[in-house]
Amino acid sequence: MKNQYKITKDLMQTWAKEYHLHGAANVILFIIWCVLGVIGISGLIFSIALHSEWMAIYIYALLTIIAVFKLFL
Repeated sequence: MKNQYKITKDLMQTWAKEYHLHGAANVILFIIWCVLGVIGISGLIFSIALHSEWMAIYIYALLTIIAVFKLFL
């Protein structure tokens, strides 16, 4: 009974691989949301400056808000 939860070298390697994959996925998602946030902010600025249609302004604002929420919450 006392050796029921024995931690082996293979189990530790499996945990390490999962941890590294999870960390890499978080970094990639962070970069994607940063890029989408920059696209949203720059698109919003250009849409307002060029007096674009309200739908373009709305889409860029929505993209910016979603990126900010995903990054900071």
